[in-house]
Amino acid sequence: MVMPARMQPLEEWSLDVESLAANDDLVVAVGRLHGRRLGRAIDVQGGHVFRYDNNSSILEAWGWCADQRALDAFFA
Repeated sequence: MVMPARMQPLEEWSLDVESLAANDDLVVAVGRLHGRRLGRAIDVQGGHVFRYDNNSSILEAWGWCADQRALDAFFA
């Protein structure tokens, strides 16, 4: 996954998927977000929702984090 420039540099960024659901053009993945950046680490519950087109290309994506303050501090 390519992260936006404002989120760089990232030494690690991963999502360990714990639950996955799909229906028509939507996919939801829920799990643990792990990251390391500039001497900071994060390990929080989170997930993503993806909307696909008929060619299986991602049209839209939304992410969420159960601890938004921790995520904001991580990227500050």
